[in-house]
Amino acid sequence: MQKQKGKKTQKKIIDAAVKCLSEKGVHQTTFQMIADESGISQPLIMHYFKKKEDIFPVVWNHIYEDAVIETAKRLKSNLTPVEKLREYFLVSWDLFYVNKDLTKIYIQFYFLSAFDEKLKAENSLVKRTAINRIASIIIEGQNKNYFNLQLNPHSMAKIIHISLSGFILNHVSEFVEFEYSLLLDHFFETILLKLKK
Repeated sequence: MQKQKGKKTQKKIIDAAVKCLSEKGVHQTTFQMIADESGISQPLIMHYFKKKEDIFPVVWNHIYEDAVIETAKRLKSNLTPVEKLREYFLVSWDLFYVNKDLTKIYIQFYFLSAFDEKLKAENSLVKRTAINRIASIIIEGQNKNYFNLQLNPHSMAKIIHISLSGFILNHVSEFVEFEYSLLLDHFFETILLKLKK
């Protein structure tokens, strides 16, 4: 019972930290802001985050773990490689486009990775994981004669990952949005043409 209560408290704190980080940014977010947002005392919050520098990495790891789990759930083994690739595009879209708070955290993660070696290593791991997952879908497609055997699966996976990151990051960083869902459909069809040639 106590463990379950602790998990609920931790989730409430993480959700509040996501909100604060997305609204104020990593440098402006304070323990007091998270306490105000969550309704949980500042000393209890400091039990989960020992120092201010711990807030962002803990929140990022939580978001990333949830994204990996959701992606794995959606990429069911009974889907064809084309359906799996499409689902990969859609789960990326659903996770980040729908929840702009997560996208703002992702932008900060991307930015901070340029200046922090630990975050850079984490960012490299995130990219490697995503690229390997996409490449495995392409390899499966090649093995089942859906996709061209001459293509390098890891090179294509890198192109797909970088492009999807652009879709995810752009929609919260400008005033006038393009029709991103339509662009994503066009991008998927373009990638599919390349994979099938």
